[in-house]
Amino acid sequence: MKIDRIEATPRELPRKEPFATSQHVSEAASVVFVRVDADGMEGWGAASPSDVTGETMETVSRAIAKLAGDLKGVSFDRGREVAEMKRLFHPAGRQNEKGAKQKQHRRIEHE
Repeated sequence: MKIDRIEATPRELPRKEPFATSQHVSEAASVVFVRVDADGMEGWGAASPSDVTGETMETVSRAIAKLAGDLKGVSFDRGREVAEMKRLFHPAGRQNEKGAKQKQHRRIEHE
């Protein structure tokens, strides 16, 4: 199965009631809907950008657009092909900070 198209559709969805925290009040939910077409099938997902992580509908939409270009035509019938898709999310040479800290901690313990 090959990915034919991935598209992002940002939407502001009005809330029935305002959502309030100690920091702010929100009258609408920001959601980026994601559609994936592959071999005549269609799948949907959604991403909810957060001020906490610094995401916006624009940054999420740009990230999805970049991934759409990278993943178009990628086959994901077998595990190794899914592993190839993972490389797009985690490029070579980029380490998870937590994993790097754990490795460093184990090295110190064994010295």
